Amino acid sequence: MNKNRYYRGYTFVSWGIGKWIIVVIKMMVTVILKDSMLGLPNFFPNIFPDRRPLVTIAAADFATVRRYIRARENTRSMMYMRKQLMLFVLVCLFLMAITLGTVTAATTDSMDSNAITSSATGELLVTPDRAEISLSVQTQNADVKAAQTENAKIMNDVMNALKSSGIPKDKIKTTGYYIYPVYEDNSNNLFSKKVKTYQVTNTLVITLKDISKAGDVIDLAVANGANQVNYISFMLAPETEQSYRSVALTKAVQQTRADANAAAAALGVNITGVKEAVIGSSLPPVVYDTTRSLKMSGGAGPAMPTPITPGDVKVSASVTVSYLFR
Repeated sequence: MNKNRYYRGYTFVSWGIGKWIIVVIKMMVTVILKDSMLGLPNFFPNIFPDRRPLVTIAAADFATVRRYIRARENTRSMMYMRKQLMLFVLVCLFLMAITLGTVTAATTDSMDSNAITSSATGELLVTPDRAEISLSVQTQNADVKAAQTENAKIMNDVMNALKSSGIPKDKIKTTGYYIYPVYEDNSNNLFSKKVKTYQVTNTLVITLKDISKAGDVIDLAVANGANQVNYISFMLAPETEQSYRSVALTKAVQQTRADANAAAAALGVNITGVKEAVIGSSLPPVVYDTTRSLKMSGGAGPAMPTPITPGDVKVSASVTVSYLFR
């Protein structure tokens, strides 16, 4: 009796737990279906009325799952077709953009190829404001050491005299020092020639801001032992050169435009812009009395001051411009 009572109580409890498990499963499936992408309705309240047989519930669940799977498959098929269509449209748009870009680029290149190229040079003659003088002291002796010693003494006298005249130390620079053997002339064999003396040459370059003192500097150097003047150059200071170069370049550009306008008028076209401009410039210094050698007997200087008249410096700037036209 007690055993049967215990069995009925266990059956009742099992039936209650099973019912609650089914309710929980129905709620979970309902939530999943409501939160899915398809937005499927909640079928379970309609197909799972209370106290329906378990076989009916299982069949209903199976039919619902089949409908759900079919709906998802249809939706996936539609989404795939949409993606394919969007991809096709994007490819078409991309090809159209490339085609239009190619046509535009070809048209632009064709228009840019229509150009008139003109070259001109602007020139100015200006008075130099810098002078550069190259002086040398040359000595000879059968003993090379003696030739060097004598040369050093004379060059020190020349440099001290130049500094005492007010020329800054940084404007006096050594640009060369050479020792050459002088051979006897009565020997015909090159390999058996005898050295007669040694010639030592020390060269200075002096830069002057006051070009009117060029002659005085030469006379002063020669009076103190310099016996060779290599060259005298007249030039412009960098800031002065840049100022005149801008003026020369402006003249050159104006000339190219005038020539291009004349050519366009003759061709019956109009200039619309500039395609390219190439600039070049040069500033050749005016060299005066190159390789002038002063050989004074007994180290005496010239009887009269050395007259130096600087020439004008030509500042030039060239430019080549390509003008577009239609």
